[in-house]
Amino acid sequence: MNAKLTGRLNMMTAFVALLHGPETETIWKKVPAFQQAVDELEDLVEEIVAAAEAQDARRGPAADKARALQLLGDEAHAVVAATHACAVASGNEALALRTDVSRSSVTKGRDAAILARCKEIHATASDLLDSLADYNVTAADLNSLKKKIDAFESVRSKPREKIASSTAATKRLAKLFRQVNTVLSRRLDRLVVKFKATQPKFYEEYKAARFVGGRSGRGGNVESIVAAPETTVTPPVAKAA
Repeated sequence: MNAKLTGRLNMMTAFVALLHGPETETIWKKVPAFQQAVDELEDLVEEIVAAAEAQDARRGPAADKARALQLLGDEAHAVVAATHACAVASGNEALALRTDVSRSSVTKGRDAAILARCKEIHATASDLLDSLADYNVTAADLNSLKKKIDAFESVRSKPREKIASSTAATKRLAKLFRQVNTVLSRRLDRLVVKFKATQPKFYEEYKAARFVGGRSGRGGNVESIVAAPETTVTPPVAKAA
């Protein structure tokens, strides 16, 4: 979830914590409508955290893919570099040309091209395994390369699988924040007016907390803010029993 929405959520959790303070909770709990609105606000905050986690979920598979690609690139380059040296020493110019591959070139291009390139490196080295023994390439090395090819092939589709659920979570966040705004501005803010005369300290603390929360939410509509870059989410305070 992006910085602006995280700021809003953090202010909401601080606001809920104020309402559940030892000197404040007994005041508003005497008013059923106020208590119902607070309960709904807490439920919405919990849903926002869950939706934010779903929105962030696609980053995990993307990181896994990047790691798998890094490991595959390093292993494949080590094998193809040794194969190239073997080809040059044996005078096989055609093979030397095919295996003259830099580290950056190993993982260059689309996923399918990378996989095809690494599989070719593996196949070529397998055919020359006896000759490559003197170049510190063993069957265990080729088995390790095969596992890394399989690992990258396995994880490369996972980020795409997460996009649909992440997009739905982003839309859900916009709806949830609109619902929060309704609970706060059209219900709790109206109900607290009654306490201005009877509980002035609570009323002023409430207004001060709402002023800070409202100020943190400025700067764009909910939909545009939801779609902005992400940051860390602070978990909500526990709901009072």
